[in-house]
Amino acid sequence: MKVYLTVDRISDVPDEQISASFESDALCLEITMLPQPPPNRRLAISLGGSVDPEQCKWVRKPPDMLLVKMRKATDGHEWKSLDDSISKKEREKEARLEENKHKSTGELLSQMYSEADEDGKAALSKAWEDGREKREAKRQPV
Repeated sequence: MKVYLTVDRISDVPDEQISASFESDALCLEITMLPQPPPNRRLAISLGGSVDPEQCKWVRKPPDMLLVKMRKATDGHEWKSLDDSISKKEREKEARLEENKHKSTGELLSQMYSEADEDGKAALSKAWEDGREKREAKRQPV
C-alpha cells in the first residue's frame, strides 16, 4: 500500500530529520526543522489493518513529496480505510444496536429526540404527530 504525502520544501530537509516508525497497526511519521512554519510536523495513524513493519519504508519523490510504502500483513486483504475510523464506527454501531435491542419504540424515540439537533427534533415531532393522527383516524368509525 502506498501513501503519498506532499510537504512544502521537504527537499530542503536532510534524511536524518525525517523519521518513521511502523508498528503492525500504526504509523508515526515525524519531520523536524522544516524551513517554513510550522517547523515540525507529525502524522500518527492507527491503521485500518495490519502491516508487516519490517517491510515498510519511506522514500522521497521530487519535488516535495514523501512516499510511504507499507506491506500489508495479509496479501489481498481489503482495508475499508487507511485509518481505523470505519472499524470504530462499525463497533460503535454494533454496541448501540445491542444496547437498544430490548428497548420499546417510545424509549428509542425519546433517546433519538434527546440526541438530535433542532432540525432533527422538529422532524421527529412532526413524525410523532403524523403517526398519532393516523392511529386516531383508524379508530374512528366510518
